[in-house]
Amino acid sequence: MRLIQNIFKSCRKGLLKTVGENVKKAVISIQNCRTEKMKTRVSACGDCGHKEHTYCSCKNRNCPICQTFEKEKWIVKKKQDLINTRYFHTVFTLPHDLNGIIKYNPRTIYNLLFHSVSETLIELGYDKRHVGAQVGAIMVLHTWCQKLNLHAHIHCIIPGGGLINGKWVECKKDIFIHVDVLSSVFRKKFLRKFESLVNENKLEFPDEVKQLYTKSKLLKLKRALNKKDWYVYNQKVFSTPDAVIEYLGRYTHKIAITNNRILKFENGLVTFKYRDNKDGGREKELTLSAEKFINRYIQHVLPTGFMKIRYIGILSNANKKTKLLACKILTRTAQNVENFTQVTAESILKKITNGKYNLCPACGSSNYRLTQTLYPGDIKNST
Repeated sequence: MRLIQNIFKSCRKGLLKTVGENVKKAVISIQNCRTEKMKTRVSACGDCGHKEHTYCSCKNRNCPICQTFEKEKWIVKKKQDLINTRYFHTVFTLPHDLNGIIKYNPRTIYNLLFHSVSETLIELGYDKRHVGAQVGAIMVLHTWCQKLNLHAHIHCIIPGGGLINGKWVECKKDIFIHVDVLSSVFRKKFLRKFESLVNENKLEFPDEVKQLYTKSKLLKLKRALNKKDWYVYNQKVFSTPDAVIEYLGRYTHKIAITNNRILKFENGLVTFKYRDNKDGGREKELTLSAEKFINRYIQHVLPTGFMKIRYIGILSNANKKTKLLACKILTRTAQNVENFTQVTAESILKKITNGKYNLCPACGSSNYRLTQTLYPGDIKNST
């Protein structure tokens, strides 16, 4: 049994009564993933007769066990959208002063974050001092830091150029746009929209904390945030398009913590490793009670239906068959021969397992096939 499942199984039953349906579904899914409470696949070897039962995954996007397959599927799909150019990786971060508001208004603030970043990139992209064209980006929301505290930020992968009047304009600088410029425009756009939310009473808070978030206090916070430098940084430049997608795949389906970071779970205490960026990225250990660990984990469960990966500008879904296609032609991007519609679960499993997914664990034969799918309660009847 994976450590993270043991931790979740230890949580108080009362916890599920105090959280939203999206969190409740995530907790139950993680607890049940690849256990007897899920569907069971029965595989058998046509040569030696060996038979095995394998429990299915829960496929919840918050489950640390289930992301590899979805990540590989996304990578194959997005390789169709690559442009033959450099790519930049830029990260926009919200000040932690907003964490209390995010806790009660995650959908509203995260949408505001996406819109502010999108408008910043598009506006500055059109500026002739930078690119002078319509740019694009893949944006991925992360809400955590290494210690699992709330740390809302968006990773942006940006092609090194844009489209204007039917022509491709290449970014001539080694950075997309200087972080000081990005930070200033991002802050201005976010706070302007934030002030509108406050004035229109679109932020909601429980009765027990309403006095902490009155209109006057929220506007005072807005003024204080306007005097701060907001953290934006350019992390990496990619020289080849293929390197971009493989790298970004680690971000798109990444979750707050995976099982390999959890060192032990003993006597109700969870110990996990983290990277301390304030100390040169040194690896350290942190021990929390199981309840505190779970509470930190579930604050990163996004609202139901919330899209954490978004595409803008020339990479938006609306521009795929027009502007993106034009960019490929103008940059002489080689046609990707791997058609996503022909990509199957079998082909992805081959990649994940280095071609060994259908080998019999007993005799090594490749004649090992799925023979039956059982539902919970049926497994006894199949043995």
